[in-house]
Amino acid sequence: MSNAKSVKPKSVEIKIGGETYVIRFTLNSFIELEEMYGDVESAMKALSGEVITDEKGTPIFEDVTDEKTGDITQVEKRKVSFKAVRNMLYAGLISAQSEITKEIVGNFEFSDFTGIMAKLMEALTGSLPESKTESELKVKN
Repeated sequence: MSNAKSVKPKSVEIKIGGETYVIRFTLNSFIELEEMYGDVESAMKALSGEVITDEKGTPIFEDVTDEKTGDITQVEKRKVSFKAVRNMLYAGLISAQSEITKEIVGNFEFSDFTGIMAKLMEALTGSLPESKTESELKVKN
């Protein structure tokens, strides 16, 4: 991560099993992901899952409805890796909950898996370093 100095952790509160936790991806979180996956990009790929295809290798799509607008979008169906979800959630929780372990995270009772994924992605994308093009655009303006 060559531009690690631009990591700006975004804190996102999440309720799991009646408890409130804070997800925040710090430099230590990204290091944890690198130790598990080799690099952050591989961790992101593992989290997004493998595309499900038919017997001809064509991706299978499903309709997803936006709860706020009611808009329907077609997205590729993917195989979710529960290990990747646990690892990413763990990496996001370690900075604000120092006592947390992978085993504790793995024992969480999820009643709203989609909501947890949305909060996880909000914290993760809000903390990732800007690409050089985004940084250069800000300097030029």
